[in-house]
Amino acid sequence: MYCPSCSFQLTQSSSYCNRCGANLNLIGTLTSSHRNRRTLMLWLWVGVAANVVILGMILGSLVLMKDGTIAGRLGTAFAILASLSLLLIDGLIVWRALSGTRDINKRALPVN
Repeated sequence: MYCPSCSFQLTQSSSYCNRCGANLNLIGTLTSSHRNRRTLMLWLWVGVAANVVILGMILGSLVLMKDGTIAGRLGTAFAILASLSLLLIDGLIVWRALSGTRDINKRALPVN
C-alpha cells in the first residue's frame, strides 16, 4: 500500500503516513465521498436523458395524432403511459439523489 499524498510505501496497519504524516483514514473518507458525489451526478444526468427521451416520445405521439397517422385513443393511451413512466422515473431519480445526499452528509467531516 502507498500513501496517496507522497507515494511512500506503507504497512497495512498504518493510520498515518510515516513520511508526510497524512491521515490515511481521512483520505479514504474523502475518496469515498467523492465517489458518492460522482454517482449522484451520474444519476441526475440519467434522469435528464430519460426526461428528454420520454418527452420527445410524448410530443411525437401528439403530432402523429394530429396528423391522423395513429388513432386518437391509441395516441392518448400512449401519452398517458409515457407520462406515468416519466413520473415513475423522476420519482426514482429524486429518491436516489436524496438517499445519495444523505450518504454524503453522513460521511462528511466534522467542522472544527
